[in-house]
Formats: sequence, C-alpha cells, structure tokens
Amino acid sequence: MDTRQLRRLGELAGQGEWDAAAAIAAQLIASFEAQPASDERDQSLVHVLQVRSYVHAMAGDLPAAIADGRAALDILYGAAEPDDLAIALVLYSHTQHLAEFGDAAAVRRLDHRPMAALRQLLDGLPRVADPARAGLAAQVSGYAAALHMIGDHEAACDCDRQALGVLRECAEILGAAEWHNFFGSALNLSEYTTDATEAKEVAAEAVRHLNDFMNAGVTDALFTLVNAMYLLGIAQQRLGEEDAIHQFVDAKHLLKTFRLGGPEAARLADAIRAQITSEERGRGWYMTPEVAEASGVWLRMMRAT
Repeated sequence: MDTRQLRRLGELAGQGEWDAAAAIAAQLIASFEAQPASDERDQSLVHVLQVRSYVHAMAGDLPAAIADGRAALDILYGAAEPDDLAIALVLYSHTQHLAEFGDAAAVRRLDHRPMAALRQLLDGLPRVADPARAGLAAQVSGYAAALHMIGDHEAACDCDRQALGVLRECAEILGAAEWHNFFGSALNLSEYTTDATEAKEVAAEAVRHLNDFMNAGVTDALFTLVNAMYLLGIAQQRLGEEDAIHQFVDAKHLLKTFRLGGPEAARLADAIRAQITSEERGRGWYMTPEVAEASGVWLRMMRAT
C-alpha cells in the first residue's frame, strides 16, 4: 500500500484540489485493481473509491460520484462476510449523491439495513463526548438530509433527532464539519417535524448556537442564522404565538444589513417578506432586545469593515 499517496490524496481532497485529487485517486485505483484480491486490497480500494466519489461530487460530477459509490458498495457486498458498518459508511454518502442527482427511486431501492445497524450501534455507545460518536452522528445527519431530499420526512426526522441528541452530548469536541451537520439536522427537523413545539425548540437552539458563532467572529454562519430565525418564526406561527413577527423582521433586517447575495438568499428573502406581509403588522425595521444584545458584538464588527 502506498501510504504516502493515500495521505496526499486526503490532503488534496481536504484542500479542495479536486482535479489533483482525482488524478491521484485514479492512479491508486489502477494500482490496487492490478493487485491480487485480498481483504487489505479491497479495504484500500473501497477507501479510495469513496474519496474519489466525494471529490467528484464536490466538483459537480454527480454521475461519476454515484458510479464510484456503487463500485465501492459492490466490493463490500461481495466480501465473504459483508460488514454492515463498513457498508453503512459508504452508503450514507452514496444515498446523498443519488438524492442530490434526483434519483429517488434508486435511493428507495438501496439496502438500508446497514444504516439501521449503524444507528443501533450509535445508540449503544457510552454517552460521552467522543469523536467516534460525533462522526457516526454526522453520518446519520447526512443520511437524514438525503431522505429529506426524496421526501421521506418521517424517517429523516427520526434520524435527525438521533443525530442531534448525540451531537449535543459531544458539543465540546465538535469541529466545523460536525457543527454543519448539527445545524443541518436542526433546521431540517424544525421545517419538517409535525410537532410544532419540537420545531420551535430546535430552531431556537440553532439560533442560540449560531449567535455564539457570530460573536466568535465566524461570520459565514450568518445565512444559516437567518434561516434558523425564519424557521423559528414559522414554528411560533404554528403555535399561534403573536410575536412570531419578531423573527421575520429580525431576519429581514440581517439580510438587508449585510446584503447577502445569491439565489438561496433571494429565495429566503422572498419567503420572509411573504410572512411579514401575511402577518399584516406594520412594525417597521427593528430588532428585538434579545437579538440586539446577543448580536451587538458582531453587528458592530461587520459594520466597521
């Protein structure tokens, strides 16, 4: 095994050097395929195929990403004793790529039993802040996102709840990637749960954490914060709370103040305006005292730049 090349592949993929990473992956795959079959060779081949699948997806080539994911799964299922956990670690990303490609039928045809086994394993681990638990929870969150994409919201919300529960317990050790999964599951659960109280609680939790990130200078969390505030307002509406308008006006204020661009921001701005109009409340531009206090540090910082 060429450990140097494998390490270099991981570095390039982590740096977003998609073309260079794909080139090294192709060399490694050709090298492994030329070797006699063995468990070690197959494990290495699956690893490189999964990395290249990720690289293809990030570069926008979903068909190639799907092909590599399928090839990795074929190897794993072809083992004398297929390992459910090893399969699940490939299956979650393969499910995402199929869902992003819009092939809901292919997602439903997949063998989802290994993901159930992974979730059962996660439930059985000691409830401590552990990187392994956080990593597995992040994969469950990613799997949930794929299920949401194909409209299977009930199963997806169940996965989101599990992922959020574990990620909360691991909050002190989470990295940026795991926090991304936390916010993804929180926002998806808030949007799709049938329980309005749950929707409000997870959206409010996301807003609190995102304000902490903004206060720490992580300003790329701003769009997610606005989205969370919007969903919190929607949840409050579902509960019949009259102050739901506060969240919409605050969110609109942030969009206008920081001039967030792009199609996603434009769609969110339209949705926020529609909610404000439907409330028929002409309160003008303001921020609630709670948001103003929590956001004051980074508001001043951003205005000064």
